[in-house]
Order: sequence, then structure tokens, then C-alpha cells
Amino acid sequence: MLDRGHNCHMYDRFSDAARAAVARAEAEAYARGTHHVEPEDMVVALSASSGVAGSVLRAVAAEPALLREGVTALTGPLDVDPHRARPLPLAPATASAFTIAAREADGLRVAFIGTEHLLLGLLREPAGRTTALLLAVRRDPGLIRERILDLVSSPGFVSPEAPVAAAAIVPAVVAAPEPTMTLGAYDRDLLETLLDEVARLRAEIALLRAEITGLESRDDVLAAELALDAAGAGGLPIMLMVESPRAVLGAAQMAAASARVSCLVVSNANLMVSMRLPETADRIGLFASLSLVVLAARAAGIACVDGAHLDVSEAQACEYACRQSRDFGFDGKAVIHPVQLAYTNDAFTPKPKDVERKRAIVAAMERAREQGLPYALMDGKLLQPSVYDAAKRCIAVAELIESRARQLGPSAN
Repeated sequence: MLDRGHNCHMYDRFSDAARAAVARAEAEAYARGTHHVEPEDMVVALSASSGVAGSVLRAVAAEPALLREGVTALTGPLDVDPHRARPLPLAPATASAFTIAAREADGLRVAFIGTEHLLLGLLREPAGRTTALLLAVRRDPGLIRERILDLVSSPGFVSPEAPVAAAAIVPAVVAAPEPTMTLGAYDRDLLETLLDEVARLRAEIALLRAEITGLESRDDVLAAELALDAAGAGGLPIMLMVESPRAVLGAAQMAAASARVSCLVVSNANLMVSMRLPETADRIGLFASLSLVVLAARAAGIACVDGAHLDVSEAQACEYACRQSRDFGFDGKAVIHPVQLAYTNDAFTPKPKDVERKRAIVAAMERAREQGLPYALMDGKLLQPSVYDAAKRCIAVAELIESRARQLGPSAN
């Protein structure tokens, strides 16, 4: 089943646990009567796997039985065709998820594709079937992705699925004054304990935002809001991920669907895949979509955040992407690695000279208003009320950043 012609080189990278999960997914799909291995079959299979993905899913109580119930609720009972040929082929959405999984592995700089990368790919597949399944069983897709990334990005982590050759590319943990914990191939009990501890700590932290993915319309937002209420998360602000063509075209209605929607977040990678765009440094194929998302956010009076730059090895490209996001009108940009923080903060932090000029604009406009004039002149240029509002906002952002820096102390520099 893993021999897929021109994609066979990708499947050669699969860990033993990943291959076993694909085989289990094929069995799941055949048992429920479908003709293809769908993303939901993969999720059920991963939840029962012995790999990293299985540990993460079980840590949030996403057990196979619960997920199977969710699949049935979403698809309904299927008529079983006893004459189906086996093995079943992958559905297009599943194949797309595998391609994204390979990119996830590349981004994390590992040579193999493990169950953790498969789950990351499934969470980002454009059709959104994995997200729909997890929401149906009241599990947070964003939290699951965050847990995987936290685990695989932790210092000294070596996936228990990594073959010896692949593990060799993970940087060695050097001696340090503080003790360093390394998760090796045989530390499965330690891995389970760590995941349990992460789950316990997260349960104690107040949840400030609920990130809902896979939504494409106003009705989707309202349904997700009801699901949050039912889960005891009523009243929490909602950040909406815009990651498909339908979501871009429906962004204005989604942003205005509820007073709880506080921010639109663009998923560049998912949007590019679903629009069949080539990867380019300037993201020219996304220009119209990015502008539509910013327009939708501004019309609704909410924030908008551009998606993360995925290549953490190219500092110059990251800096360019951050400044491009700012110039499109985004309020900020997501980051996936600490090295990106400096470029992101620099792009979105008003410079002292800019703040000084904004203060001069505010002063000029306020003097004009005292004289009963709606406009002012400064350096030979006409200042309109909209320029006054923009200047005040820039000053407020600068003062907020300065205040936060004082609160955090020297560590913030």
C-alpha cells in the first residue's frame, strides 16, 4: 500500500510505526465500508499506534473507540461492498496530508517521517476532515498540534521512532552545568510520563484563546461557538484560522459571525496547497487572499495575524516575510521558532523616529481642532482625521510594547 509510484521515495522515509499506522488505517477503512483510506481512518489508526502520535492523542483522551464514534457521526453508516479490491488506495486528502507531513519532517530537520509528522500533516490537510473529526469528539486540534511541536522541539528530544541513521542528524546534547534529559528509543515509559505531566500543567493554565481550524463559513463559526459552550468554554475569544479558498472568500462573514471572534489568522502553507500554488519567496500567488483577509478583519474591527514563515534556517527570508506581512497591514506574524522573534518584533515595533513623527501629527491635529478646523498642515502636507487616528494607534502600540518590556525586565531585550 505504501508503493505509490512517483511518491515512493517519500514513503521510504516512513518509520516502522508510521507504516504500521497506514496499514491499520487501511484495515479501518475497509471495515467501515469506504473505498479509500480517508484522513479520519488515519487518525483512528494513529490513536492506536505505539508511536509519538498515539501517545499525544491518548494524552488528550482521543481514544480509538471515541474517534470511531466521531467518524460514524460525521459520515453515517456505509454500505459495505464485499467486492472491493485491497489494499484500498489513499483518498486525495490523505495523500495531500502525507505530502504536508513530509514538509513537516523537513521543517523539523529529520530525515524520517514518523507518526508525529503524519498527525501534523493530517491536522493541516486542506479538506479539514481531521479537524472536523476532532471537533466532533470535542478535542482541540490546535492543542494537539501544539503538544506535538512542544515535544519534538524540546532540547535533546530524539523520537523513539527514529531509525539509527535518521537519529544521527539530531544534534548531540552537549555537557552542561544543568542536567539534560534525553528521550531515547527505549524511553517509552518516560515519554508517557512527560506527556501526562504536560497535560496536567496545561489543565492548570487559564485558556485565553481558542483557535478553531477548518472553518469556512459563518455557520461553521456559530457551530464551533456552540461546541465551545458545550465544552465549558463559553465566553472565550476565538481566533479563526483562514486556510482554504472558501475561508478566504467567507472571511468577512466569519469575522462578523460573533462578537467572540477576536482575530483572523492566515495559514499560508495550507492556503498555498489548496490553491495549488508553487512556493515562492514573495508569495505573489497569495497577494489577493492576504488582502481579503486584512480587509475582512478591518471591516469587523478585529485583529489579523499572518501565518508563520516555515523556513527557520534562512534569516534574510524570514526578515523579508515579516516586513511583507507588516506592509500588507497585518497586526503581527506567527512564529514557530525563537530565532524568528527578533525579526518579527523588529518589523512590527514602531521605530523611535516614526513614533516621534506620529506625536507631532497628533499635536498638529489637536491644535487644528482647538481652532475648529478638521484638517491640519505639517511639512506642507494635509493631515486628515484618518491620519490622526493612525498616529494615535501607532503611539499606543509603542507605549504598550515599552510597558511590557519594563514588566519583563532585562530578559526582554
